[in-house]
Amino acid sequence: MRDTVGNAFAGHPDRLFILSPDGTIAYRGDRGPRGFRVDEMTAALDKLLEE
Repeated sequence: MRDTVGNAFAGHPDRLFILSPDGTIAYRGDRGPRGFRVDEMTAALDKLLEE
């Protein structure tokens, strides 16, 4: 298994991403679970929804 998606998105340890409608990464969180910043992710999502 090449694990292309996991390698491309640094899937280990867990990370949280928001993808924009055009498929680009609008938000990439730090390595979790300690790196999860809900307030940052919420702000990035709000900004994306305003566009």
